[in-house]
Amino acid sequence: MPPWITGEEGTVPVLRGPTRFLQLVTGPTSPNDTISRYGVAGTDLGVMWDNGDAVDPEILMAFGDTMGDCSVPGDQWRSNVLFRSETPGDALAGGIRVASAAQDQDGMAKSIIPRVGQTGEVTIIPTAGISVNGVQYLRYMSVAHWGQPGSWTTNYSGMAYSTDNGENWTEVPEMARRITSAGEPGAGAPPVDSAWNSAQMSSFLKVEEGPGVGFLYEYLTPSGRQGAAIVARVPLAGSPDSEDLEGAPLLEGVLDPSGYTYWDGSTWVDDIGDAEAVLPAPASEMSVMWNAHLGKYTAMYSQGFDSIVLRTADTPWGLWENATTLIDYSILPGVYGGFIHPWSQGGDLYYLVTTWNAYNVFLVRTDLDAVFPNQGVRRSQAATESQTEVVRQVPVSELVNGVVPTE
Repeated sequence: MPPWITGEEGTVPVLRGPTRFLQLVTGPTSPNDTISRYGVAGTDLGVMWDNGDAVDPEILMAFGDTMGDCSVPGDQWRSNVLFRSETPGDALAGGIRVASAAQDQDGMAKSIIPRVGQTGEVTIIPTAGISVNGVQYLRYMSVAHWGQPGSWTTNYSGMAYSTDNGENWTEVPEMARRITSAGEPGAGAPPVDSAWNSAQMSSFLKVEEGPGVGFLYEYLTPSGRQGAAIVARVPLAGSPDSEDLEGAPLLEGVLDPSGYTYWDGSTWVDDIGDAEAVLPAPASEMSVMWNAHLGKYTAMYSQGFDSIVLRTADTPWGLWENATTLIDYSILPGVYGGFIHPWSQGGDLYYLVTTWNAYNVFLVRTDLDAVFPNQGVRRSQAATESQTEVVRQVPVSELVNGVVPTE
């Protein structure tokens, strides 16, 4: 059992090499003081996206199952919560600062997509977020059952939108991808279809070619951490803005379920059953971004016992280069997630990971020039990357302002 379940404190690794843990973002000792400010003592994931506001830019961060005070009945448990950060990309070396959260009247961070006690649904977990035309979109999974580590089953993948910077969300039943009849997503949802088994978890990538022109790419994986990834895309044109969503949802653009096509290895097709894997199994909890320093698209995800890996490609559909391990599961068991900070575009790549040991989220930095010494050469031909190793484990309670020591 992990320490956070048995009542003991978790630890954080001090790493040597191109990758190092920088800061505890959530939980005890975090400079964000998430326990007293938002009732968040333990949580995971931290899916990040730019809110798309040119006047008040923020990074929105969606987290999974969340606990507060474990001494009270129910542990102040919530299915998911959302934080906002204004930390500039060039200041990430000093850590992420949480500016606000989506909150209940009692001040605690609230479940933005609450579980309502439906039969066959144990929780609702965010998997991807993006902003289009000033509207925030969230993909989430309705979890039916947690199995062995790395294995779980879902009822459906759902989508919701927010027109107030992530404070309140409206679910869109028509966008549900149902694989069971449990965890009913609402009136208007399509029927159960096994074709959606390969599309229960998501990662969004927005590629704009001009105002309203371009595509939203969606990388899709099955439940759990054993499946491969396929990619879909939908035109951005016609996507609703906040005014369009004042009444019933406008099912156009990214909200048009029939507008999505799938990469079959050579072209875009209408049938998800014809989609070919763009990233091999095992791949899950994925984050895909353009990286200006590398001049390539990057895909970060959990890959079995390699844990957190990174691949690069010249186009959103690949071909993706061989995986480069950033955090090796064999030296740091129980690490998962891996969500790239959208404003991290320099030689240092910043991202969030979760450790099961501490059940909290950490900011991590990797020196891309050390990992990719020959950026113009295919990864399989490049020099062997520098290795990251664990120096020691530090109890979370010993961190000062959540900062992880260098040695």
